[in-house]
Amino acid sequence: GGTITPIYLVHGIPAPPEVQNGIDVWNATMSNATANFDQTIKQTLLAIHGLTNSYTNDVSSSIAGWILGSLWDPITIQTTNLAQPNVTDQIANQTTTYFLASSNATAFEL
Repeated sequence: GGTITPIYLVHGIPAPPEVQNGIDVWNATMSNATANFDQTIKQTLLAIHGLTNSYTNDVSSSIAGWILGSLWDPITIQTTNLAQPNVTDQIANQTTTYFLASSNATAFEL
């Protein structure tokens, strides 16, 4: 037999609809959206581990990364960038354990 080469996944978790439609995501107070996003993340994790009725195979060892808040609408991105012109100066080049913010990033990208 041949060698099996694994396929690695980068899995996206879509942003909740409550944070779409042209709002400034930096200043939004979205407790309902946060709760919905938390629930979507939990459902995704259960699926990745094969713990749902639809997904029964555990593929968690094949996850290379996550895209949190995928599928943003362009109006929300533009609104956030226009409403927060100086946020890049405040956050740029900060590093945490898992993230690095570039000085070239827009407010939405941060």
